[in-house]
Amino acid sequence: MSTKSFSLDDIKAAADAQYGHTEVAGVILQNPMRLSKEQREEFSNMRDRLGEEDAADVLKGMLRMVAKEGTGVEGLIEQCGDDLALLMTIFTKYSEGTQAGEA
Repeated sequence: MSTKSFSLDDIKAAADAQYGHTEVAGVILQNPMRLSKEQREEFSNMRDRLGEEDAADVLKGMLRMVAKEGTGVEGLIEQCGDDLALLMTIFTKYSEGTQAGEA
């Protein structure tokens, strides 16, 4: 019987491969699973408010939540303005990119 050994770097690389980020116009959008517990809860609460509040404002907040610091999310938001179709398309692409693989 052989023993398999993995370093923490190996595990991190595997997590990055399976739960990596999505990049939109140079802005890195992190997989929600890579956020802190508090951020994941806030992200989920924001998603639940989509039908209750102005969708463009909620989506902008969600973008800010998942964007990696220093990657220019405010510039992306400014370019989108209140164009709900653009914001929804970004989140559709983001959602597709963050889905965990089938078991």
